[in-house]
Amino acid sequence: WMFRWPDALAAEQSLKSAMSNESSHVKARVIFTDLIPYADKIRGKGVADLFLDTPEYNAHGTATEVLSGGVPVLTLPGAKAHS
Repeated sequence: WMFRWPDALAAEQSLKSAMSNESSHVKARVIFTDLIPYADKIRGKGVADLFLDTPEYNAHGTATEVLSGGVPVLTLPGAKAHS
């Protein structure tokens, strides 16, 4: 998912143009969406049953938002500052 930033529409068009030769399957996997209010964003993350975090580079703010939506997060502790 890609956010559609009002001041970056040229970048969106550039990416779509770069994908013009890709298959429809590939094109369908890149989705642009308008920005939504924060409360709706949190509510949307609450539809998941479980959030699986990556062990190499953890979710940070995304995990916090998912937890705020009432979804449990499964993660592994790491030895690096970013994990």
